[in-house]
Amino acid sequence: MIGKLTGVIDSIEDDHLILDVSGVGYLVYCAGSTLASLNINQNLAILIEMIVKEDQLTLYGFTDSSQKKWFKLLQTVQGVGARMALSILGILTPDQLIGAILAQDYNSFKQVSGIGAKLASRIVNELQNKEGITSLSGGLTGGSPNKSSISASQSQNIVGDALSALSNLGFNRSEAYKALTEIYNQNNEITLEQLIKQGLSTLGRR
Repeated sequence: MIGKLTGVIDSIEDDHLILDVSGVGYLVYCAGSTLASLNINQNLAILIEMIVKEDQLTLYGFTDSSQKKWFKLLQTVQGVGARMALSILGILTPDQLIGAILAQDYNSFKQVSGIGAKLASRIVNELQNKEGITSLSGGLTGGSPNKSSISASQSQNIVGDALSALSNLGFNRSEAYKALTEIYNQNNEITLEQLIKQGLSTLGRR
């Protein structure tokens, strides 16, 4: 199994690149946002998810581990295959995916070609209760996460916990998520208890 490739980008197409690794060219499918950030002749180390179907072997590439984890997670939803998962990642970052799922923001997924209301609803409904979903925020490829990725993960965890509490009290998830993120962005050292209290206060005035 191939888990990572390091080489020089030989060419970039609409949905894939050719990576020259010691004279061997590997065709690697990538999200559109990933391809847009790369250049021909650039040195690249890329994480690989290899999918084998019958006699066909396909490589999918990711520049960070959280993107690769989301690629696999999205495919657990009925109706979402590898290409669809890659299309979603081309539109939404890992942090945006977490936010859209927690807020039940179906429209974010409907931005992706091929996703209608039914599939968008299924993605949100099937993934919102997945254990550990809030930890799948953006990070570095390998090694230790940097401060910004740790902060992003922590913010999604505390907001996610507060959102669950307010949702259980009967508040609209989308409105609650918007209020909680606004409060957290103003004070990222806020405790969970304080966030819930301020969230209740904010939503109570609406």
